[in-house]
Amino acid sequence: MAGSWKDKLAKTLENRRYLIIITICLVILAPFLVMAIFNQPIADDYVFFSMDRPGNPFTTVTESYLNWSGRLSPTFLISIFYHFWGSKTPAIMAIFLLASLAVVSIRFIKVFFRRVKARDLPCSQALALGLLMTSLIMLSAYSIYDSYLWLTSSTIYITSIICAIAVVTLTIQLFTKPVITWFNWLIYVVSLMFTAFCCEITTIYLVSSFGFSLIVYGLVKRFKLFKLKKTTKHNIRVLVAGMVIVAGCLLIIYFSPGSIKRRQTLHSIFDWQKVFIEPLFQIAKLGYLVTWERVLLVIGGGLALATVLPGLKLRQTIGVVASIVIYLLAISYVFYLIMDYSLGGYIPLRAYIIPAGIILIGIAVILAVLLREYSTSITYLLDIVMILALIGAVATSYRVYKPIIRAVVLRHDAYITREIDLRQQANRTSSAIRIVPLPILLQDSEAQDIAFNNVQEKWVTKAFKKYYRLPDDIMLVNLPQDDHYCTVSRRDTPYYFGAQTCDVVTMGR
Repeated sequence: MAGSWKDKLAKTLENRRYLIIITICLVILAPFLVMAIFNQPIADDYVFFSMDRPGNPFTTVTESYLNWSGRLSPTFLISIFYHFWGSKTPAIMAIFLLASLAVVSIRFIKVFFRRVKARDLPCSQALALGLLMTSLIMLSAYSIYDSYLWLTSSTIYITSIICAIAVVTLTIQLFTKPVITWFNWLIYVVSLMFTAFCCEITTIYLVSSFGFSLIVYGLVKRFKLFKLKKTTKHNIRVLVAGMVIVAGCLLIIYFSPGSIKRRQTLHSIFDWQKVFIEPLFQIAKLGYLVTWERVLLVIGGGLALATVLPGLKLRQTIGVVASIVIYLLAISYVFYLIMDYSLGGYIPLRAYIIPAGIILIGIAVILAVLLREYSTSITYLLDIVMILALIGAVATSYRVYKPIIRAVVLRHDAYITREIDLRQQANRTSSAIRIVPLPILLQDSEAQDIAFNNVQEKWVTKAFKKYYRLPDDIMLVNLPQDDHYCTVSRRDTPYYFGAQTCDVVTMGR
């Protein structure tokens, strides 16, 4: 009984530690909910909402497959949401995606430790690590607005991340399960197909992961590199089924009529130097991840994860770290390879969230592995880092989130004002309607409201008329923004600037 008070004290400290982590993550994620509340349609969203029967998933999926791309899952998801919530879909979808990402991350942590590490984590630890994982992914976005709030972007990239985490979780469960029922297979196949039809980037990552896992599994079985737990005959079937199904879906996406038309429009030409050499020089662009807020969060995540990992010998540690480093470099290279080929060298800012999120999580895992040997002596260090991270999170919410939230609110106000003005103009007898595109307001955003000056002009204009129920023969006059509308100031933040110095504008004057 002499040591009972020490055990109680240690347990109290541990519970407090993970409570601090949970608090930090909630502080980081709460502003995303605020942004979502004021979210409105932008850019390509008008095109989707103006489709024939946009609330009918089968109609919209077919039209998208034949005319735009083979990414069927995002189109299906938006259609279902639009059927129930209409123009509120951008706001509700953002909240749904954030909550879903948190749920699948927590579930992944629980399953990973239970099935792979043979250890059940307490709910507080699983919740803390899952929310940390969610925070790292969301903060890794090069453009938070484009990746999270742009509806037709978030349903592609963030949805694909969510589905990929869910598929990995299911794969771990089935790989370690003694018996797989037909219902388990059905859920697995449906999950694989839905994930594969989200985004080519994630799909290629999954195919590569399944293939790499098969190679490693074969080498371990053949050369007995280390002792495996008792395996079942369907271990190999899970990996093979995953690779075949995902690869098949990737081919369907690539050769869909819509994807072919899109590549022809973007003039994607195969060039050996552009496809294989140029990505090596592009990897350095991910250096934007090194900001003090992200560094603190990664260090805190690594320390937190180190306290729950099993001990590793020096040789194992070196092997694990080397493998993760190679994996991260491969992730970056494949990302740039895909984007350089499919989009002719143009990489949209919204797409960076996929490789960047993987890289931040990977770095946290590397730190956790390296620090595992000292986990017994990092208790107080972890507390200090968590307190610093909490301060960093609060500073982040002011320094990074404030201008973004300001921009979202201003766009929301301008959107409502313009909607009223368009209705008033439509009721008048006039051959032309004057509109002012909603401002971007953020430096790192490509979410143009109405792109009158590019190749999308015709179909965006047509969709805009249909969305606002304007006559097809009426002319839209693009009014320039007033000089006083928005004064861009680099003093706001190094990433997002301009929103703090903007005033609400009266549209359509």
